[in-house]
Amino acid sequence: MHGCDASIEYVYGGGNATDVRGTNVTIWGGTIGSAFGGGNGAGVGNPGANITADGTTLVIHGGTIGSVFGGSNEKGKISSSVSVTIVADVEDDEDPCTHVAYTQCPMEINEMYSGGNEAELRDMEGHWITPGNINVTTDCSTVINYLFGGARKADYGGGDITLNVNGGRYKKIFGGNNLYGEINGNVTVNFYGGYTEEIYGGNNQGGTVLGTITVNIDSSENACTPHFYVENVYGGGNEAPYSHASGNYPEVNVINGTVQENVYGGGYGSSATVTGSPAVTVGVSNTEKRALVLGNVFGGGNAAPVSGDTDVKILYNSYIKGNVYGGGNAATVSGDTKVVVGN
Repeated sequence: MHGCDASIEYVYGGGNATDVRGTNVTIWGGTIGSAFGGGNGAGVGNPGANITADGTTLVIHGGTIGSVFGGSNEKGKISSSVSVTIVADVEDDEDPCTHVAYTQCPMEINEMYSGGNEAELRDMEGHWITPGNINVTTDCSTVINYLFGGARKADYGGGDITLNVNGGRYKKIFGGNNLYGEINGNVTVNFYGGYTEEIYGGNNQGGTVLGTITVNIDSSENACTPHFYVENVYGGGNEAPYSHASGNYPEVNVINGTVQENVYGGGYGSSATVTGSPAVTVGVSNTEKRALVLGNVFGGGNAAPVSGDTDVKILYNSYIKGNVYGGGNAATVSGDTKVVVGN
């Protein structure tokens, strides 16, 4: 799809209540209500829109879009991987037939998911599929208000989620799902550059992650480092619980760059209980990197309890302007807390 003035309510890579072999969707611009890498399985009596062989690929270079989904709408099995890539800054790309350069349109997306809208990522036999990583490679002017590594109102499983953020502007970033649904895999959020108010390793307002959660704050010279800005970082979810029996998870690592406000090993809100042992590390044994937190560091959550222990490490080449707490902010920790500084 080309041209900045085009207007479409829905774009589907697949069919409506029918199957296709595989999909490849590229959007260069226009105003779109919702874009799906998969098909449309919405509506009473709709049997679903399956992708039978080759999976889905969705690439967005520009446009004003309400919602972006790598999967399908409501119903639709996908036989292979799901890949979503955002590349706003494209140079010297042209139509292969006319050899006319594509117009670079501004990009603004309200919410974006690598999974589907109420449609689980399962293959034709009902097994979980392995989704592709969601890679966000944007210029510094891109706007994605709410970015989710998972799905909306759907279970998501069969593989791990790795969310790589290299630039752009966001209100909130979540490694997990929105509203509800389980993620049957590990979640990693790597924030290398960009501007965001909040980062959560877990879900938003329901559901949970069944695997490990790792959040890495690591300003990179290859990203939009002049625009590196993050206010608050949470290992857990926003009003969404998390449970992991072994290891120190959620894991939050502030490796390089500045967190403007606070860092929490747990989640936010009374329903965001972490049953496990959150671990927060600020700093790294590397003289070329420096980690700064201009607020406080908490091993626990923000008004969100932890049922377990917490572990906080403040290493060399780090600076904490506020305080360091082994526990939470207005939130209990049922187990022991451990704080180590300068080791």
